[in-house]
Amino acid sequence: MSRLCGLAVLGLLAACGRPEPAEAPAPEPAEPSPAPVVTVAPMGRAALIDGLAVAASDFATNRPVTTATLANRTFSLRIPFACDTTAPVGVPLVETPATPATRGLATATMTDAGIALEALPADWTRSDLVDAADPPTWDRVEGFWVPRPWIRSEDCASSPDSQAVEPAPMPTMGLAAIRPSGGSRLGRPGEAYRFVVRNEEGRPAVRPNGGYRLLLEGRISTFPDGRPVRCTSNGTDRAPTCIAAVALDLIAFETPTGERLSEWRPNQG
Repeated sequence: MSRLCGLAVLGLLAACGRPEPAEAPAPEPAEPSPAPVVTVAPMGRAALIDGLAVAASDFATNRPVTTATLANRTFSLRIPFACDTTAPVGVPLVETPATPATRGLATATMTDAGIALEALPADWTRSDLVDAADPPTWDRVEGFWVPRPWIRSEDCASSPDSQAVEPAPMPTMGLAAIRPSGGSRLGRPGEAYRFVVRNEEGRPAVRPNGGYRLLLEGRISTFPDGRPVRCTSNGTDRAPTCIAAVALDLIAFETPTGERLSEWRPNQG
């Protein structure tokens, strides 16, 4: 009997000396999945026109100008020019050269060297579009018009009206680059962006089917008062003229198929 008790005591002691089984480590909390990156495509011609049209409507009806669809958005705008729908493809292009009267528009001119493409920025520094009450925090306000804002397409117009001899009315929508005091500019004051499509082998250069494109890329910014759009009007029976403040990153000439002929990057020197 005593032997059995001894064995029982030894068994209890042995059991007490065994280590407790280790608890399984708690699983580490899973790292939260990164939020999906939402990429907003740059606005094209149609979106820009729609945004400026809303601003113009608000201005014409004395409402606060709505700019939510434009604020801080990037854009990629192609403006067709040198369409010359009245002349067949293969005929040398002749169009009014860039002059102070055509500032803010792209033009094409036949020269001895070929077809000269020009984009002459408009100078809006002292225009009604720039409020004189603002502090003079800029050297220059210059930019480009968006011609024929009733057309959403980036292609040349092909309707019968587009072949009319009468010139198109002055544009009512534009993009204005504000150059702060001491900052860089689109180019030297009064200087056009210019590229020549050269004659080849003694034959004059001819326009491509569909003309050319002026490509403008950048981001909608703000005027010194914080507003991205400014409008003015000469009367209640006339469409307001509205311009959006922008930071231009790229100015280029292209063919209708997207071939890049020449480009400038104002913010890179």
